Amino acid sequence: MLRILLLGDFSGELTEGQRNISQIYYVKLRELCNTMKVDIRDLIHNQPSVIRKVKTYEPNVIIYPAGPSPYSFIGLKYLQFMSLVINRYRPNLVVVATHPHIPKYFVPLGRTIFRVNYGFWQSLYTYKLFKSLGIPSEFLPNGVDTERFRPGSPKEKEYLREKWRLSRDKIIVLHVGPVRRNRNIHVLCALK
Repeated sequence: MLRILLLGDFSGELTEGQRNISQIYYVKLRELCNTMKVDIRDLIHNQPSVIRKVKTYEPNVIIYPAGPSPYSFIGLKYLQFMSLVINRYRPNLVVVATHPHIPKYFVPLGRTIFRVNYGFWQSLYTYKLFKSLGIPSEFLPNGVDTERFRPGSPKEKEYLREKWRLSRDKIIVLHVGPVRRNRNIHVLCALK
């Protein structure tokens, strides 16, 4: 029987993309097979709890829907190693990359230390990169909740401009997401 351990961000409200993706994967995977979730913070702050889960659950597959950072691969490899030590087998690792940023120094490590069994990549660049490393890969962009994220009606726009005291004549640019250097938000400053 397929047993999936889903490593993700399950903390707080589902207002942030990573949390939404983790929760949606969990709900959908549970409909298809036996799935256990592990919060990424527990891997850092509550390792004994995670080790007990790995020992009793014995996952065949570990999935982490996150950005392909070295930290995400370290988390996956750590869980795989714990399974090998505790349960004497090595589960398959699957990464679902939700953003395309891959540090250049990371590419050679993707062939060896951070190798995964399968990858689903949101960007064509990352998909091609990992496919060139010999990792079975699929291009799988994230969907958008079009009921929640849609253009506002003229009435909604007027209400928000009044509420926030924004001029009716100005174009408003909004960034929704974390403010990080690698997001290139500085380009918004050049807009006039």
